[in-house]
Amino acid sequence: MNFSAMRNLFFLLVAAVGVAVVAPAPVYARNDDDDKKTKKAPVHQANLTRAFASEIKALTEAETMLKTISDEKSAKAVKVKLMHKFSLLRPINGGTEAQLLELARAQNRVSAVMWDLKKEPYFETAELQQLWTVMTHHYARRSAGAR
Repeated sequence: MNFSAMRNLFFLLVAAVGVAVVAPAPVYARNDDDDKKTKKAPVHQANLTRAFASEIKALTEAETMLKTISDEKSAKAVKVKLMHKFSLLRPINGGTEAQLLELARAQNRVSAVMWDLKKEPYFETAELQQLWTVMTHHYARRSAGAR
């Protein structure tokens, strides 16, 4: 076999592998009757509901604690407490539209307080930006790496 033929064979092989990787997986029909008979929420949905409840509770507490900040010392104390609280919460994947809206509203309330604190001279020295990121971005948390 000459070089040109080998090169053509190689390109055909690469193309075949590429098509096999990109091809859609077969779809199998689900039997929804089994889900209707149990009438229980799936375990994942129950865990997700608990995760949303704890996340929103933590954000509400954070909003209250952030409003108590008056100087750099109190900012650092609040940051330590909230960093610990939020670093233990797992990232949330999925959720219903209502859950996601409630979560977004809670995050927006925290962000509104943080925007006010951003004007303070101790915002950078107390590293409140890091706290803000951990509170509103789930994958910035330590627990996100433990998946």
